[in-house]
Amino acid sequence: MNETHPSPPSLWPREHGAYAQLALPVATALSVAQPRLAALGLVTTAAAAFLAHEPIVVLLGRRGERARRNGAHPARRRLVVLGASGVLGAVAGLWNADATLLGACAMLATVVALSGLLVRAKQEKTVGGEVVIGTTLSLAAMPVALASGVPWLPALNIAAVWAAIFALGTMTVHAVLRRAKSRSVSLSIGVAILGCLFSFGAVGAVALGAWWAGALLPQGILSLAIVALRPSPRHLRRIGWSLLAADLVALAALITGIRIAVG
Repeated sequence: MNETHPSPPSLWPREHGAYAQLALPVATALSVAQPRLAALGLVTTAAAAFLAHEPIVVLLGRRGERARRNGAHPARRRLVVLGASGVLGAVAGLWNADATLLGACAMLATVVALSGLLVRAKQEKTVGGEVVIGTTLSLAAMPVALASGVPWLPALNIAAVWAAIFALGTMTVHAVLRRAKSRSVSLSIGVAILGCLFSFGAVGAVALGAWWAGALLPQGILSLAIVALRPSPRHLRRIGWSLLAADLVALAALITGIRIAVG
């Protein structure tokens, strides 16, 4: 009789929204200037660090003892490959780095360390934890943009705009869940205030010539609409697709605005 062996757990990140939180800022950074080898190396490092999350979580036993037992060997093997890829990417990205690029990488490393502490403390699913992680993923765009020759201020704008968009999107989803679970409207009020600030601020900034700020408008309007309509958590999938659609509009607006700013 053949003995069956349990299959190892999947080692791909389960948080599907996090893929967009890394991909969209990096895509922006690569689209506003001619990508260079250094930029592609830093993208490799960022992707390796992102993909390392699930193997680490499995090894820490956060997916259950059975997943840790069955997935320990493939998780370690995956981490070795990702670690080597990340180091090679970092070498390619930082070989001729200037002080500005090194400073951006140091800032990103600090925020990555903070995100790691949140994961270890099991706080990554809280509103604050998700905002910090979304900010961390967004900040990966800044070194990539700098390595492509984008000036520091437009590079910072790319990361800041995406961090703000993802923060408001995260708060919007949690506001829907919190209203349904505890009838609390405090987070919904906060989302409404931020949605107004995003919307009016984006219009005002565009009127003053900061075209890149128009990327904030889709998320501001959508968050206001979700708070006003008060959808049930049963519609979270539809809300998620709506947030992604707003992000894609923001992507086009931000690329266009940054290209105008860079000249």
